[in-house]
Amino acid sequence: MSEDVVREYVAANSAYKAAETRWKQAQSALNHAHAEGLLDGHFDELAKVYEFDGVSFTKTSRKAWPLSGFSAELQAQHKQEKDDGTANPTISEYLRAKFSH
Repeated sequence: MSEDVVREYVAANSAYKAAETRWKQAQSALNHAHAEGLLDGHFDELAKVYEFDGVSFTKTSRKAWPLSGFSAELQAQHKQEKDDGTANPTISEYLRAKFSH
């Protein structure tokens, strides 16, 4: 009995790793296609989503100004430059998938 459970666990883990690798490759290809503008023909400007059969993608972005490890003086200077527009933010973009059933 315990050997069966372990064999199933090993088989499931192997399948999981293969699926995870495939998903990471697909995610990378999707991000590349987005960066190259290949999804633009499917963008719904009103809904702000990329529409495909069975799935839609919502693009989100985030700006960050990391401050960890800086002195109080540099943090104050950083805040001033951020507020007056001297500093350039880091912009992160994400595509979120929503599958239709």
